[in-house]
Amino acid sequence: MAYDQRGIIRPFLETLEKGHPDFKYFLILFNSF
Repeated sequence: MAYDQRGIIRPFLETLEKGHPDFKYFLILFNSF
């Protein structure tokens, strides 16, 4: 599935990243799919 990271989920991911410093590693794994 293609997600619009710039429009929809990016603000959500940025919020999680602020709350969870290690969330960046999840993003790397998430982007590998």
